[in-house]
Amino acid sequence: MTKEEIITGLQNWEDMRGDASKLIACFEQGNCFFYDIDEIHPLSKKNLHAYPALTNYGEFKFFMIPAEFDTPEHAEDYNLHVTECSVFWTVGSGKIDDKEATERIERWRTHYQEWTHGQVKTEDGIFVAFKIHVGDFESHDAQVTLGLRANGQQYNPYSADLIVVNKDFELITSYNDYSEPVPPFGAAASSVDKFFLLSLTSA
Repeated sequence: MTKEEIITGLQNWEDMRGDASKLIACFEQGNCFFYDIDEIHPLSKKNLHAYPALTNYGEFKFFMIPAEFDTPEHAEDYNLHVTECSVFWTVGSGKIDDKEATERIERWRTHYQEWTHGQVKTEDGIFVAFKIHVGDFESHDAQVTLGLRANGQQYNPYSADLIVVNKDFELITSYNDYSEPVPPFGAAASSVDKFFLLSLTSA
């Protein structure tokens, strides 16, 4: 990908983060994407960053990049390490059990519109990235799916989630969920400096 394509996609997402209708139009395009870490980034050491993006053609995408390349030190070549992932719909059938994973995936599928309207009104707003531990990817055929995780809050009681569905010849072998949405920048993602691509857009 070119730097211009990456920056444009991220900026388009940033520009509509407060517009629930436009966000819902994106989410209607799909709730998951495929990512083969062994083929694309086999030497990733710890975390991957997943950035939602919108192309100038109105296509909802996720840009994946290993955290070690998502730094100011790679300002000249970060684009060489970004993978563009197209979204599609699936119903869904630390590790989470099958029942919990399916409930989170189904909750997104049935409630993403209502959740989006509520989330854009919160202090954090809609997510701009996710941090995913590389340990989530246990198979070549991994499907990454949006979900909604209960957060115990009274207002907008769900948080966005990315669930890695590991498959072996189309059979689901495990569901992993060590992902964290950004914002907020918690202990594991303590500052925007750890998400260099965010510095390429203007709020």
